Amino acid sequence: MAPNAASGDDDDDFTAFTIVVDASACGGLDRDGLRCVAYPSSARVGSADGDVAARAAAANRVEFDDIERERAIDAAWAARVRENGLLFNATKFRFASARNAEEDIATTTPSNARVVVELGITDYKTFLCTNLAADWRAHVRDDGLGAPATVTVGAPTSPSSSRLMDLRYRHFADALGNCVMLHTTDDKFMMLQRSESVGEAPGAVVFPGGHAEPSAVNVADAVIDVSHLMFTAAMDELEEELGVGQEHINRVVCLGITRRVVNARSCMIFYAECRLTADEALALYPSAEHGFESHRAFSAILSDFENPEFMSRVPG
Repeated sequence: MAPNAASGDDDDDFTAFTIVVDASACGGLDRDGLRCVAYPSSARVGSADGDVAARAAAANRVEFDDIERERAIDAAWAARVRENGLLFNATKFRFASARNAEEDIATTTPSNARVVVELGITDYKTFLCTNLAADWRAHVRDDGLGAPATVTVGAPTSPSSSRLMDLRYRHFADALGNCVMLHTTDDKFMMLQRSESVGEAPGAVVFPGGHAEPSAVNVADAVIDVSHLMFTAAMDELEEELGVGQEHINRVVCLGITRRVVNARSCMIFYAECRLTADEALALYPSAEHGFESHRAFSAILSDFENPEFMSRVPG
């Protein structure tokens, strides 16, 4: 089990997470090994294409049964913006499901893809007011089925993996985040301590990352392949938050997807080999466009990730 992976009684442990997709054993997935498809918002899909409409409905968020609770999202967002003028809304990709590619019957799946991830469309406002709401636990829907099995690359298909979506979180925005484990030539990993003014995990120690933006592609009324965008977005976040550009990267792979126990926040994990030492990477940090989102940058060594005190500051 990975460090901080949830073991059972972690409902209040902000560092605990579950593993949704695990590609670490095969060394990670490159741009061709991971297929990510995005479905438009259900409201933007007509009835002409029943298959697209059905997939879009399955991939996108289900509104609260209580209409007043649904309306409260706007009020909660307005209150958060009044408290923090740096917050702004934008569309995000919603994590819907994942499966081994050999289970995919779509003829458009590349033969070398090993994992298929399906995404819907949501926004940061709804994410902040569902996943990150103080009362988020009240909106988890226990259907008695629990979580789907972990999708493990190269492992035999589990019978429970046929149930792809975690319906417990159907009312959540579940905006899919990303983070990059940047490995330097002197065997260190680059970390950030987040600013106290950010909307999520203020002051926490994190890998550089953020969210892929649907605005970068035209998700209108058809399925869009955003596989390469997931990688590009991760590299963009790395440059924006740390100042390390693509020209400093030798190789990047996706290690999988995790879901934090607290807030049920999902994140796509990338590993990148850097051509720089840690000190050289740190020298680029002052030029980072979004450096204001963090208090400082620093490097960590492998043994730090086995240190409970250090890991207590790292969100799952």
